[in-house]
Amino acid sequence: MNDIPAERVELALSAIERLMKIHALDRAIYLTGAAAGMALLLYAVFLTIRGGNYDQDALGFFFGAGGVFATTGGLVVRILSKNFALIREILLAGVRSGSGGAP
Repeated sequence: MNDIPAERVELALSAIERLMKIHALDRAIYLTGAAAGMALLLYAVFLTIRGGNYDQDALGFFFGAGGVFATTGGLVVRILSKNFALIREILLAGVRSGSGGAP
């Protein structure tokens, strides 16, 4: 198995820290969206339990909450996937070159 130089690992870890700081606002916005989706879902459950049946309002809240969860979750996964792909490339470049220097 190829060993990754310590300098390359340090570079990757600092890149992870910087990328997480850069995308902190994005993650906060998406977390707020997920909280709004949860509030919609809980309100829909409340309407369903209180009314005893599904009406148009409750169904709208169920579908709305599902859409918000899917959208915010997908965006967070996309951001993290892109970030970790960059980190992977940094590490693989170190293995390929056999050196610990910057790419």
